[in-house]
Amino acid sequence: MLLLSPSPTHPSAAPNAPWDWLRLDAQGHLSAQGSERLDAIERQPATVLVWPAAALSWQRVRLPKLKDSKLRAALDGLLEDRLLDDATQMHYALAPGYASSRSAEVWVACCLREPLQQALAQLEACGHRVGRIVPALAPALAPAAAPQPLWLHGSADHATLLAQTAHGCLHWPIAPQHEPGPAEREQLGHWLAALGLAPDAPALASPAAVALAERWLPDRAWSANREQHPWLQAHASGWDLAQFDLSLQGSAARWRVGLDLLRQGWSSPAWRPVRWGLVGLAALQLLGLNLSAWQAEQRIADLRAHSQQTLRQHFPQVQLVLNAPLQMQREVERLRQAQGELGPADLEPLLEQIGRIQQQTPLELRQLRFAADSVELGHAPLSPATQTALQQNLAAARWQWQAQSPERSLLSPRGQP
Repeated sequence: MLLLSPSPTHPSAAPNAPWDWLRLDAQGHLSAQGSERLDAIERQPATVLVWPAAALSWQRVRLPKLKDSKLRAALDGLLEDRLLDDATQMHYALAPGYASSRSAEVWVACCLREPLQQALAQLEACGHRVGRIVPALAPALAPAAAPQPLWLHGSADHATLLAQTAHGCLHWPIAPQHEPGPAEREQLGHWLAALGLAPDAPALASPAAVALAERWLPDRAWSANREQHPWLQAHASGWDLAQFDLSLQGSAARWRVGLDLLRQGWSSPAWRPVRWGLVGLAALQLLGLNLSAWQAEQRIADLRAHSQQTLRQHFPQVQLVLNAPLQMQREVERLRQAQGELGPADLEPLLEQIGRIQQQTPLELRQLRFAADSVELGHAPLSPATQTALQQNLAAARWQWQAQSPERSLLSPRGQP
């Protein structure tokens, strides 16, 4: 929802003054509009404050390449002689897309800080969460491919002529009771020409102000427009006046507004095919994961059954199968011992491997302690490089060298603890 402050000078001075508002649908189109007291306007998830054109001054300056922390001081110096008010009372906002890392000409929006802060305080007190502040009228950021429209917005009692191009913008209040003379029409035409507004540019007017528009600018082909509003163009421009020291309830408020807008768009009918497509994709992925898990369980069950069958086939004396691979290893070890064969963890293979190590890397052995499946070696101190070389050489021969300290190591067959 877009809200226009009723009094750009001192909003708090008129707490009962009506605020103009627009409500947009999920696609950003105008769905409703009105004018009510602020506390009577229905709260919406996302609220945008529209700052009146009469409260804004537009200046185009060239900013040098500088740090963000120095932008405010640079603007004070550049705009001091152009503004009537004290620079310390002003609030500035830079055009979207400006980068302080390079020198460039940029449009600067200028307004009094205190009224803007008062308007934000009023909105917050009434429960309206503001996520963005846009100007009711702003210069175009780049020359448009199509002619920009000329607006006469308002009613037969109060209307304003609005125009915006890349050269600037025009805000011209019109007195309905006053009959314009040739000089006023000529001056108005001069301003429109200075903005570069083409004579054949679209001329749009509020339905109640078409007759007034034709009286002031009879050479334009005016048409009534009920479905559009000049604020929509400002809303789509990308401008945000909440810059520098002006905070909108912290960054969390903007996140909430963005999420609310995303939620509104997601629930719109236009996104229904996307929603059904994502639901179908999620269901298909879930079905695929369940199928893969079932196939993996079947493979594990087949391998377990095969290992149990192999154990019972070769060692029929085993009656109870708990861990087929471990039980099979133990039975093979018993057969080897019964036949008097040496295993990889017996003393003789370990001593033989120590002899091979002595040939590759001479060791000054000081102690040798044999355990059931390994041998603990005490030796002269070895450098880390020597320890690493021993680990790599023995790993290729399926032996494991574990350095416990520079003077003590453990040698065991690969796969043994």
